[in-house]
Amino acid sequence: MFTLTAMLRAGLGHEGAVKAALLRVGEYVRLHEPETVGFHVTQSADDPCLFVTHERFSDRAAMIGTIRARDRRSSLRRQGICSTAPSPW
Repeated sequence: MFTLTAMLRAGLGHEGAVKAALLRVGEYVRLHEPETVGFHVTQSADDPCLFVTHERFSDRAAMIGTIRARDRRSSLRRQGICSTAPSPW
């Protein structure tokens, strides 16, 4: 099992928007990325601006493939090219 962990800090007053966006990412992953075993979001009880995501993959190839696919989708969006599936990236 491989896990990709990210720490994100929301700007003060934007905690709700960041949390909502991360939950949309989790829903997208659940629906469109079968190679991802789990996507979990936690918010610090002591610092509500701090979020941690944990994304689990069955193997390294699945993790690398998902990261590369997201990079391609993000690049296409920056160029104004639409993808086939709605994505929060």
